[in-house]
Amino acid sequence: MKKHGNVIVEATEIKLIVCNMCACDIDITSHPYVDNHISIEKVWHYGSPFDGELHSIDLCSACYNKFLQTLMIAPNLDGDRENQLCLNTGKP
Repeated sequence: MKKHGNVIVEATEIKLIVCNMCACDIDITSHPYVDNHISIEKVWHYGSPFDGELHSIDLCSACYNKFLQTLMIAPNLDGDRENQLCLNTGKP
């Protein structure tokens, strides 16, 4: 037999997102706000230069576009890893 009871759960909400590159506020009032920025989280493990650190980065869409321009290989947009283009040569 199972007996159930009520549980009070405390929740947090995001009040503000700030772009790590340009320091501008990212609009979180539009729905869904996740479409106007990118969030990256990485826990670095043993042996890395950042051992044990959690890096959390948010970029607005304008800064993400600038970031993309610094890459040598274009991001995989359609799942086709074999035909990814090198951004500086235009060749796979």
